Amino acid sequence: MDGNRNIHCLSLGNPFALKRPKVNFAILPSGVLSGIAWNIGNFASFFAVLNLGISIGFPLTQMALFVSVIWGLLYFREISGRINIIKIVIASLILFLGAILLSISR
Repeated sequence: MDGNRNIHCLSLGNPFALKRPKVNFAILPSGVLSGIAWNIGNFASFFAVLNLGISIGFPLTQMALFVSVIWGLLYFREISGRINIIKIVIASLILFLGAILLSISR
């Protein structure tokens, strides 16, 4: 019985051994506001799919990936290096191609 308890603790981890993350309360309001804005967009995507249909509404909602990549690339400078930027451009082209193919598939 003791061995099973040890395996159980190892598989789930020990919650008492985890350190609590340090919270920076100065940036908390902007994080909460951005989360609210993101969830409003997700909620609105349901209506886009309902009103436009799955073949047009769903590709439009997936363009949120492209918008977040552009923010990360241009504003936050999260991606650097020529090879990484080329990979992002190729991935964006594939995303656009998929959205176009889905939208004309009806």
